[in-house]
Parts: sequence; C-alpha cells; structure tokens
Amino acid sequence: MLTRTCATWNRIALAVLTLLLLAHPVHADYLYTFTGVQWGTPFPGLIKLDGVYQPSDRLTGSFMVAGGAWETVVLSAAARKSMLHPYAFQFTDGYQILTEANALPSAYFSVLGTPEQNLTDAPQAWSFFVEGATGSIGSGTVAFSGGDGWQRATLADGSFARHINPGGTWTVQRVPEPATLALLVVGLFGVVAWRARTKQCGAVTSSSAGPRIDTISSSELASS
Repeated sequence: MLTRTCATWNRIALAVLTLLLLAHPVHADYLYTFTGVQWGTPFPGLIKLDGVYQPSDRLTGSFMVAGGAWETVVLSAAARKSMLHPYAFQFTDGYQILTEANALPSAYFSVLGTPEQNLTDAPQAWSFFVEGATGSIGSGTVAFSGGDGWQRATLADGSFARHINPGGTWTVQRVPEPATLALLVVGLFGVVAWRARTKQCGAVTSSSAGPRIDTISSSELASS
C-alpha cells in the first residue's frame, strides 16, 4: 500500500513538472508604457498651447500587445519596424481618456525594433495616434530612425497642444498571460506538496523496515 502511494506521488511529480514546462512564458503579453514631456518644456518656436492645456500637462498612457500580434518591416540590415496590434490601450492628456472601447478603429501603433528587442532596448523611434469623439492624442519621432520627437493633443472644444523634441520615453515589460500564470501557480504548489509527501514516504519506509538484527557467524558461536 505504501509503495503504491509513493508511486502515485511520483506520477503527480511528473505531471507537476509538465505544468511548469507549459507555464514557461513563451506566449507572453508585452506592456508598453509611455510618458510624454510636459507641454511647457522649453524648445523655442515649436510649442503651441491653446484652450485648456497648461504647460504642466503631459501625455501618458500604455497598451498591451499579445505575443506575435505585430508585423515586422525591414528598414535596413540592422533596423526593424514593428506595426503593433494592441488588444487594450489607454492614453490621456489630463482632459480626456481614450481607450480601445471609445477610440476610432483608425488608431495605430508602431515602434522601432520588435517587442522582444524593446524589452532591453526601449523604442528610440515610434509613432502612435488615437482619436475619439472627445479629441485625439498622438506622439512619434520625426524620422523613424530616431531623433527629434513630437507629441500633440486636441479636444472637441478646439483646445490644441503641440510639442516637438523630445517626444517622450517608453518602458516595456513582458507579462505572462493569465492562463500561463495560473499554470505556474498550480505547478509551484504541486512541487511544494510533492516534496513534503516525498519526505513523508521516505520516513515511513525507513521506520517500516523494523529494528536492525545483527547476525552471528557459526565460528563466533562456537568460540563463545
């Protein structure tokens, strides 16, 4: 019975290891987070503020891209441009919030490099534009090889803001999909339970062997 129980736990251990292998975040999502410069950041002649926008305002936002949800365009031997297809995004200028739920289908996102490359080398060139009933938000670089940047925002009441150089900065991180994360959690709990049960099996097996019986050879018996 004990041997059968331990064998069952060995099979469970194999299943746990399989779960951990499946949980490896091969198909992960990529979270891009954007922080624009304040509209009032000095750059003579290329700043325009009308309406409600203030010098301390800025663009911020983020979007999520599923693994593989992009097309890569070769720009040169060393440069790649990726057209991204986020399944969720949210951008704000402090007066409006544009998301995948209220933005027009014309929204577009592109970055220099691929999401895998952007994990260690944040985009130095990009372009995105989101538009809805309340207005629009966008940012990018003047040349897609990098360099001067731009950002702009408009509101339905006619308010307008524009800033050129620099356009902002990005951070990029990989986020496991919910299903992948669930597999990882189950796998880790399984490993802990298996280790505890393995120790118990070993302890019971040792104790079930009974006390040690020393044998005495026939020559020792004759001499005694």
